Amino acid sequence: MFEKLPRLAIPGSMAECANCVAGRSEYIGESKWGIKNGIANYNDTAINQYGEWSVGNIPLNAKRLTVDIWVQTTNNQPEIDRVTRQINKLAGVPIVFDANNDDTDHETYRVFGICTDFYQVVPYATETQCNMEILGLR
Repeated sequence: MFEKLPRLAIPGSMAECANCVAGRSEYIGESKWGIKNGIANYNDTAINQYGEWSVGNIPLNAKRLTVDIWVQTTNNQPEIDRVTRQINKLAGVPIVFDANNDDTDHETYRVFGICTDFYQVVPYATETQCNMEILGLR
């Protein structure tokens, strides 16, 4: 808890209402091209007896992100074990996932949410592919 609210002064910028997440970052691996991002829609929709559609008034949706990550593995460094332990420790904990690489900086690749699915594929002895599904929390 903060005794006083933290203040961030950036001269010349507009104030916005958003989330601020404090904490340390953890590098997992390099995300591959082919990231899937989208929206999970939770609106109520219905068709009445006359064939008329009705949709809920409040937009209820959440960001979704599916990303494949390459993790370098060797016999001397159990890097994939560290990644697996880290993901297990954070299961169900809302965190910020950033699937950007050094050459990308897209807001859509950043999601505040939980990891809903995680599995590994080992195509080579020196690399492991981790597949993650992330569901955003509004």
